[in-house]
Amino acid sequence: ASIESYRGRSEAALARWAEERAVLDAAMARQPDDLVLRRLRGELHYYLAREHAKRGRYAPARAAFGEAIALDGELVAQHPDDVASLSQLAAAHDDLCILETEDGRPDVALVHCQRAVEARERQRDREPEAFAWEVGRASAVVRAADAALAMGDARTARATIGPAVAVLRRRVATDPSNSAWQSHLGSALWTQCNAELETEHAGDGERA
Repeated sequence: ASIESYRGRSEAALARWAEERAVLDAAMARQPDDLVLRRLRGELHYYLAREHAKRGRYAPARAAFGEAIALDGELVAQHPDDVASLSQLAAAHDDLCILETEDGRPDVALVHCQRAVEARERQRDREPEAFAWEVGRASAVVRAADAALAMGDARTARATIGPAVAVLRRRVATDPSNSAWQSHLGSALWTQCNAELETEHAGDGERA
């Protein structure tokens, strides 16, 4: 299904995902408590949500993200040390934050950004030496700053974005060829620039 999505064939991707869901449901009927299968079910809803979001279908995307969050959240509650489920939960909250900001609901977006940050911090507690949680947390903070800007709260955005930019700069410096980290840093710098501009214009042009 992800290949069809990559090729821009949305309807084919959705049809393939329906087939994959049927296969997964059949497997789970035989092994309902299998952790990997349950995690795959949450992942399937996550990618379905992303496909809808990519096409601007906010309502079905929101519903699918909600299903992914419910499934991953249940797994995390039952298996609190399962880092993979924590990472999936954080990603679903993070992407739903983006969707809600784009759909003009930054207050709702901010809640999901904060939950993504919380999930990444729980991931850190279990894998303190890993870098995935750090990049993920920084990216979630950037999303939260975007939501704050959309709410007209440039001061909060400016106050929170700095540490995230510093983390992403440090990570990019350790691996300049990592295009994903470069992209995260570029987004963070863009948000930081907007926050600076907005606070400079606050109070009739006086710097906040």
